[in-house]
Amino acid sequence: MVRIRTLGLVLAAVFALSAVAAAAASAHEFEFSTTGELKGKQTGNQVFVTPDGTITCTENSLKGIFNELNFKRIILKDEYAKCTSSLGTITTSATEYEFLAEKELKILKEMTIKAKVAGLECVITIPAQGPLKTVEYANVGSHIEAKAKITKLKSSATGAACTKYTNNETGELSGNNTVELVGGTMDWK
Repeated sequence: MVRIRTLGLVLAAVFALSAVAAAAASAHEFEFSTTGELKGKQTGNQVFVTPDGTITCTENSLKGIFNELNFKRIILKDEYAKCTSSLGTITTSATEYEFLAEKELKILKEMTIKAKVAGLECVITIPAQGPLKTVEYANVGSHIEAKAKITKLKSSATGAACTKYTNNETGELSGNNTVELVGGTMDWK
């Protein structure tokens, strides 16, 4: 009876250690050769889909500083430019993203998209939210390519030129970016 109990405890310990090892093996992280400035740019269009239409931005600028020992995230300020839509002339506010090593994204700073149509305005607000799925990462030379295909993006809209709605969760965000560590290398593992 004592041997059976001992065998049971040993097997339980082996299974517990196997589960911990499997969890550690599946955990992703970013690796950096040094601390410093992060910069990036898009490698294709950035596309926001909202109930009021699709907004396409052909330029963006990503900037951040890596000075902490948290290898599970990268925080970058994003400024979009050259955005178009069937809604009219588009302007956007800067936002801040937290790219998580586990293939997710958090929006840390609310983003405002303003459209002018025949003198009327539509204001679409994308609030801070997340984590959102999914971001795929690839190591390309000394930098990382991030391919976002985000669904369930929350937004609200006000103004005479658009449908008024609040807390809609049917939006999407897609686009590809490259991010590099200035003067160093970075990898996703």
